[in-house]
Amino acid sequence: MASINIDSVLLTEQDRLDVAEASRRLARGEDIQPLPHSVVRILSEVLNNIASGAVTSKKNKISTTEAADYLNVSRPYVYRLLNEGKLAYHMVGTHRRIYLKDVQAYKAHQDEVSYAAMQELQEQAQELNMGY
Repeated sequence: MASINIDSVLLTEQDRLDVAEASRRLARGEDIQPLPHSVVRILSEVLNNIASGAVTSKKNKISTTEAADYLNVSRPYVYRLLNEGKLAYHMVGTHRRIYLKDVQAYKAHQDEVSYAAMQELQEQAQELNMGY
């Protein structure tokens, strides 16, 4: 896992004890309600780092099966995307590997295309007074 910079979160010794206790309780499957304020601050910083892209998975290369699952398409469709050059890949032995960031970018682009098409259909329906 990538390291997380939580310099903006100043931790006291009590904060460290609260975090350690929360971690132990979670590991045992126990509830930790309410969360100590220090834990909330740290979790907030972690979530902000993830959202900004500062924290990523170590797994930056995925298989065609994983790509198909991520895109919610069939594996043969992923092969077609690779063969048509719509998704870049490299070979690891006899297996194709795709960078996760490329699959994510492809999905984001496809989502934008789908959204634009949906907007266009909605506008056409309104122009034709179809009751939508």
